[in-house]
Amino acid sequence: MEKEIDLKNLFNVIKRRVWILIAFALLFSAAGGLYSAYYTTPVYSASAKIMIRDESKFFNTLTEVMREPVIMKKVAEELKLNRSPEALASQIIVTPAGESQIVEVTVTDANPLIAAKIANSTMKHYMKEIPKLLNFNNMKIIRQATEKVEPYKESPVKKMMMGLIIGIVLSIGLIFLLDSLDDSIRSEAEAEKISGIPILGTVSKMNRKTAPHIKNKRLKLSVRGESVVSYK
Repeated sequence: MEKEIDLKNLFNVIKRRVWILIAFALLFSAAGGLYSAYYTTPVYSASAKIMIRDESKFFNTLTEVMREPVIMKKVAEELKLNRSPEALASQIIVTPAGESQIVEVTVTDANPLIAAKIANSTMKHYMKEIPKLLNFNNMKIIRQATEKVEPYKESPVKKMMMGLIIGIVLSIGLIFLLDSLDDSIRSEAEAEKISGIPILGTVSKMNRKTAPHIKNKRLKLSVRGESVVSYK
């Protein structure tokens, strides 16, 4: 029962300031979309294809070696790239083409020419090093990578979703922070808990619409033997 009450209270806390959640969600998702559209560096991709004639489980090992430091170091040296083997390997995606023996090597880079050069250099050094490392040479390059003019455009939806999630998390944190700093009494239960006196009655909220005929009228009420003067 305690868990249900706690969940209800948490929901009520968020509901009271739901406008903060909505505002943060819209603001951060819009910021993510704008960042993706105007501040993301254009990225180009280049792909090469190689055929590896092997039908055993050894095929997976052959494809994994392509991004190993022994190959990446050779590529960096040839192209004079000031990048670590790990950084260079992170730019390369090796994808087997379905159930075939063809493997596609895709490289992404901010420079379209460098992307194509990395892909082709990777293929070249892979063909040279694999016979030495694994005693396997049944391979053939079937397509060289070429420079692409159009950049690879990442969908802004991903950045917008990330912004939306961040906005929701931050807004909920802010809502609970504001609630913890708010010491006003919001309910009869809170008033009874603080005062230690049971609540005998409540006064309804009135305005000009609900009571247009009561205006500037002086009322005298008696509550627990004490006089209270009210103006409406």
